[in-house]
Amino acid sequence: MIDIKDNVFRGNINIRGVRRRSMSWYGMHSNRHETTYQTGKVLMVNGKYYGEPPASDHDFRSLIQTAIAAGVGRDAPANGEPVKPWTAEALTTAINQAEPSRSVIDLRTVQRWLAPQGRGGISVPNLSRLALVFGCGDSSKTRSWQVALMQARERTRRDQRNGMNDGASDAPSDAPNETWAEVKSSRTLTMARSWESWFSRDDALKLSILIWAAYAVNGLANGILGILSVSYSVMPSLSKEVGFLWAPTWTVLPVLILPLFIVRVSDTLAHWRTYGRCRLLENSSIDDCNPNDVAAWDARLDGTALPFWAILLLCLGGVFLAQWAGICLRLYAEGEAGLYQVDRNLLTLVRPEFIGRGASAFISMLGYLYSALYVFIFLTGLMFLFVMAGDYETLARHNKDAEIEHGAAIQEGSWIALCAFDAALFLGWAAIAIKLQAAYLSSDAPNIALWLLRDFTAALRLSDEVNGSLPNTSVSHFTTFLMIAVGNFALFVCATRVNRGQIALRQSQQDSNIPAQSQLGYVPWKMLVLSQAFLAASLMSVGQIQGFSLALICCLTFSAWWLLRLRGRLEKE
Repeated sequence: MIDIKDNVFRGNINIRGVRRRSMSWYGMHSNRHETTYQTGKVLMVNGKYYGEPPASDHDFRSLIQTAIAAGVGRDAPANGEPVKPWTAEALTTAINQAEPSRSVIDLRTVQRWLAPQGRGGISVPNLSRLALVFGCGDSSKTRSWQVALMQARERTRRDQRNGMNDGASDAPSDAPNETWAEVKSSRTLTMARSWESWFSRDDALKLSILIWAAYAVNGLANGILGILSVSYSVMPSLSKEVGFLWAPTWTVLPVLILPLFIVRVSDTLAHWRTYGRCRLLENSSIDDCNPNDVAAWDARLDGTALPFWAILLLCLGGVFLAQWAGICLRLYAEGEAGLYQVDRNLLTLVRPEFIGRGASAFISMLGYLYSALYVFIFLTGLMFLFVMAGDYETLARHNKDAEIEHGAAIQEGSWIALCAFDAALFLGWAAIAIKLQAAYLSSDAPNIALWLLRDFTAALRLSDEVNGSLPNTSVSHFTTFLMIAVGNFALFVCATRVNRGQIALRQSQQDSNIPAQSQLGYVPWKMLVLSQAFLAASLMSVGQIQGFSLALICCLTFSAWWLLRLRGRLEKE
């Protein structure tokens, strides 16, 4: 480091004679011919001019204008001439060269930071990149500038909220001094907001624990009645297992698939509400947002009140009452199963000496209530994805004048699309679990494990024993079709809305006549379509063709691989 004594930095830095035209881009007033920068010593760091941040309380715009006028972070001229002020083009190039692996900052973004009516609207990632330039690439000096810039940014925003800054918005604030604690406490809980709190990151484990607790109660009731593992005689040579522990709809689905779905959707919802949507609102987190921003999110949730109530009525009326009263109770009254599959709910019709109809009615009621609960959670999670995708598209289309980092905003949309893909994948796995149970009950295998083993060995020509079929039917086949259709519909709608928002963000940085190009994780339609088509084909093959177990193994393996590969690609970007 070299003490510069013969140049413009000498204790007090005076830059005189700079033409107004060269300084007008960063918002200097017309009567400002001189900029003084109090730094004490000015040093050379990594071949660049460096000056310590001023100790006085600057707002963001005045601090950055002072540093730019002083040329902090500029390369030292080889001929020993005094340092020159930054220009807009030079500063934009320096920021992009400081971290070439990051998304590109355009010239208009830099100009907005210092507009005469600017509000200090710079994202935290961009603020860090600006500090890296002013810190001359030195970690400790970069940290000093980062702290100074952050404090100046917060000081500007605090003054705006208090009505003290001339660059504040012309629109009056409804609650300028309102704290986020007051905002959160004043939120009235509607049905949508109540479930949003259950799907928040802090309460996601509570919801999973609720699912596991309901599963434990259901299993305990089955254990008390002795139907955890029980079989009935289909014919003299065949006894079929229909116990609770042998059904993937009561083991794999609620214990594994549903909690994974909850955690995945809740993580995305919490991130979007706390950080993601704030990146499209010129803020780094919800703590920096205006109270009106969270009110807009609440209003969007309140607008989905009807769909949430419709989902609740569908689950209670269709999944619970229609199946429990329309199938179980009706068949109990008739005294025979007819063409319906005999499972643990209808066991009393074929083994009345083992379990009575009253106990069967109680256990089937618990089972269908539990089914209604996990269907409600699946559909509610998809509803939140619809809301997030719609919110993203709306914000992306109306941010043309916002001071945001477009690369990060584009990637936020990709994470929503990826979550929709994950949700469709988990719904596909849940549909497969239900279809496996239904297809097994229509086969002549004594238990589901032997049924799968027979198909696997027969497909590999390791055994001549193949599965047969029984003359019965189940409403579960329609349920599986409905789940896979709803999951793919949600994926298509969310991905479409996200893609439109990303295109709008991309076009806001360039000529609108230039087609938007995929740059930071645009929706990968081919991968989504191929994986979901493979999943649907594997689902349809269960119990219908010999060798479906091989297709199922390949489907689950490749779908997981595609999922990890897609996430890894986004993380790299």
